[in-house]
Amino acid sequence: MGDTTHHSVWQPREPLLLVFLLLLGFVGNYFSFPLFFGVDFLFGSISSLIILSLYGPAWGVVSAIAVSSYTYPLWGHPYAIVIFTLELVTVGICLQKSRRSLLQCDAAFWVFLGIPAVFLFYFLIMQMDLISTSVIMLKQCANGIFNALIASLLINLLPALRMRTIIGKARTIPLREILFNFMIALVLFPVLGIMIVEGRTAMRRMEQGVAANLKTLSADASRHLEAWFNERRHAVEELASLAGQLPLAETETLQSSTEIVKRMFPDFHNMYVADQGGTTVAFYPPVNEKGESTIGLNFSDRDYYKRLKAERHPVLSEVLLGRGGVFSPIVTLSAPMIVADQFKGFALAALDLTHLRHLIDQYSQQGRYQITLCDQDQHIITSTVPGREAMQYFDHRQTGNLKSYGPSFFLWSPAAQNLPAMTRFKKSLYVNEELISGHLPWKIIVEYPVARQQEVLYSLYNRYLSTILIFTAVTFLLTAFISPWLARPLTHLASWTERMPDPERLIYTEEETLPESAVTEIDSLMSNFAVMKSALKSNFLELEKRSEETERVNVELKTKIRELETARKAVLDSEGKALSMLNSITETLMLVDEEGTVLAANPSAAKRLDKPVEKMIGKRLSDLFPDAAIAHDISEVFATGTPLRREIEVQERISDTHYYPGFDSRGNVYKWLYLFWISPTSDAWRHACNAPRKWRLSEPSPVGSLTI
Repeated sequence: MGDTTHHSVWQPREPLLLVFLLLLGFVGNYFSFPLFFGVDFLFGSISSLIILSLYGPAWGVVSAIAVSSYTYPLWGHPYAIVIFTLELVTVGICLQKSRRSLLQCDAAFWVFLGIPAVFLFYFLIMQMDLISTSVIMLKQCANGIFNALIASLLINLLPALRMRTIIGKARTIPLREILFNFMIALVLFPVLGIMIVEGRTAMRRMEQGVAANLKTLSADASRHLEAWFNERRHAVEELASLAGQLPLAETETLQSSTEIVKRMFPDFHNMYVADQGGTTVAFYPPVNEKGESTIGLNFSDRDYYKRLKAERHPVLSEVLLGRGGVFSPIVTLSAPMIVADQFKGFALAALDLTHLRHLIDQYSQQGRYQITLCDQDQHIITSTVPGREAMQYFDHRQTGNLKSYGPSFFLWSPAAQNLPAMTRFKKSLYVNEELISGHLPWKIIVEYPVARQQEVLYSLYNRYLSTILIFTAVTFLLTAFISPWLARPLTHLASWTERMPDPERLIYTEEETLPESAVTEIDSLMSNFAVMKSALKSNFLELEKRSEETERVNVELKTKIRELETARKAVLDSEGKALSMLNSITETLMLVDEEGTVLAANPSAAKRLDKPVEKMIGKRLSDLFPDAAIAHDISEVFATGTPLRREIEVQERISDTHYYPGFDSRGNVYKWLYLFWISPTSDAWRHACNAPRKWRLSEPSPVGSLTI
């Protein structure tokens, strides 16, 4: 569509513009517009398409590789580089082999090659699920068409780009291409903007909903755990209080009381009472799973024992590996026996973490949420997530990247750089991490997989992007008919004006009616041109008639010119004869014009005046003979056409001077006359001495009759 000639080899003009466009393309990809969960809108191909249009396919492909290289660290795979490079190759070939516009060629690429390439790389090679692949296919197609539209508008409308030359030829823009681009823009820009706004709004609502759900769930589970903990702490404190009132020697009573309390709380692994030295005096069950006695075991090396002696209030231990009574990870809850302000020992319960696992599992909603409990040192107590074992160190900040949404709510994504962006987000989690309470210093970590939100948003964006592409496709089809229809009157007008330099085509071709237009200005223009056409035709006919008359006059003029040329040759021949005669006369003789300017002189005149003939030619007689009235005599001869004789003084000598006019073949006085002096020593002088001082000759002159 339009003149889209391109050059395959870069010309070294304006290399700074090329470098600027390359950097601009890289910046366009670096500052990508994130839509959601690893799906980004890129702008780098805008510069690549401009480079393709200005510098040809070779540099267009180079720019595509350079600009799209940023997608590897952005998305974690090289396939986008291949697709974007293929785009520039295909569009370059399309522009060279057809008259399609940049936008049309790019849209054709994404429909026929781009979408199948995305399916090949993402679904078959990377093995993404079908819904993720469909989102990428639609997004890449919409993104590519959007960038091609921006590039076309910039090339067409920016003087800095539009006035660039391609193969030395200025680029003009067909009206139908401008209309096509603007109509696509009028549809694509608003629909795309609505999609982005609606998509981000939906994503924000989803995130707010997830955050609210996580906080609510955390609060509910925390209240339950705190109530559960307070009951167990109260039971341990009661046992410690009872043991403090009895002598430690009464082991049977202590053992019985310990057993009763233990049986009341099946989520205790075991319970025991120890003396002030940390040695058990009562323990239930009395033997461990290995069959060994649990009475007399010493736990004074434990941190909770040291804290009990120092702080003298109930202590909740970190998660630790049990010994003596149980050999699995446990958390202990202990209370001191204080008698008369003296530490006499303590009571302790080992919490069964399996019961805790079942407790928090009630809030996971059948695995929809992931819940993990950690102690004060970030070691796992229990978790609903398979693979997270008790006593493992667990901190999201050391295992991935965090995007905070508040003091306790954040988005966690894995730190693995080799994962594609969409896969990385699919493994990401929304996390709410809070301390249960001051009395129960555990952290409850509730997680919600992004994959579930990702699926919802992918379905939403699939609908949005499908709608955009359907609208764009319909607009393409409508514009393909509307833009030529709007431009047709001007196209006819352009075709008609091509005949204006050829008058014959304008005058003798069959009269045609210019098409009407629904656009007022264009219709008015067509009407004005129709009037102008009629006026031009009339003027051309008038000019043709006058041309024929001019041709007839030219023929007559040529005939007269030929006659004058014949006369001129005759004159030149006569002048030659006159000059020969002039040189043959021994007396002084000059040839002068009406102004008295010397045209020729014979050697006798040069000798008499003592001047070379060359220096006499062009001089006036008044300069040669200042005191003589020669100018008056010459005017008289030219006026009367009769010879004249006069005596004048030449160099202090009296000379008999004769004026003889020249005549043409018709008897008319010609442009010069002869001025003839007779020497005093000649026979002519002696004959003239007896004559009057002034006379007119009626008889033939001494030099004969001069006729030219």
